[in-house]
Amino acid sequence: MRNQLRSSEQREKKSYSVFDMKYLWTIFTTHKKWFALSVVLCLFLAVAYVYFTRPAYNIVGKMMLIDRRQSNSSSLSSANAALLSQLPSSLSSSLNLGRSLGSESEKEILKTKLLAKDVVEDLGLFTEIRLQKNLKSRLLYKNTPVNVTVSKECLHAMNEGLKTYSIRMTIDKSDAGFTFEGVLKKNKKKAEIAAQSFAKLPAVIHTEIGDLTFTENILPTDDDRKPFEKDYRLKVTVIPPMMAAKKFVNRLTIGSASKKATSIIQISLQDEHVTRGVDFVNSLVAHYNDHSNH
Repeated sequence: MRNQLRSSEQREKKSYSVFDMKYLWTIFTTHKKWFALSVVLCLFLAVAYVYFTRPAYNIVGKMMLIDRRQSNSSSLSSANAALLSQLPSSLSSSLNLGRSLGSESEKEILKTKLLAKDVVEDLGLFTEIRLQKNLKSRLLYKNTPVNVTVSKECLHAMNEGLKTYSIRMTIDKSDAGFTFEGVLKKNKKKAEIAAQSFAKLPAVIHTEIGDLTFTENILPTDDDRKPFEKDYRLKVTVIPPMMAAKKFVNRLTIGSASKKATSIIQISLQDEHVTRGVDFVNSLVAHYNDHSNH
């Protein structure tokens, strides 16, 4: 009797399975155009995602901490005091000022926006230049055909606490020369920067907060020069150095290299451009050492 029940159950399962497959096949053949369209659409979206997504590289560096205790010193330098002011009050108040700050505190110092701002200003990372081509923009760093210099007055105005300025400009290169146009943004208000044309560089663009100077950059290799042999379009963005520093700090990770080697700190940075990321990490360590030695 049990065998008969089992065989009947198997026949029912088999019939349901065959029925389901036939039903699914019927649905597929009836709506095959929609299935084909869905597949094409998914492939298109996947290709578009890969094409337009900006690359992200992980740059990793290591540094060793050295005890900075001084036998005849009972206070920190002004440089260190400025950095410590960026730390949480609960952490900075617990430090023994006459001793080395310790690895955890050093990690916090390496992630301060004040230190990152020094790096940003040193490397000019408050300015981004992108090559616009085929609906895609590519970040240029050191291999840009045009150099942008921001005046001290412009940077000073951007660093004002109660105001947030940013400049966005477009540079179009053609056989006739260079055409510049853009927008100066003050908080949420925008002011157009009148379009100007120049037969050749250098060129100076005046804004209400300062000047931008554009000069030609002689690229060293044929590979660097090739993308700019014909007409091209560049997108230039200038933001306050502190705002740029915040963006870098948000992508920065500071940790111990291992559980045993707590005196060795590992610095990781996610960045769109490898060379820029390497320069930032190296400059961050250099500025940290400079602050520590003064």
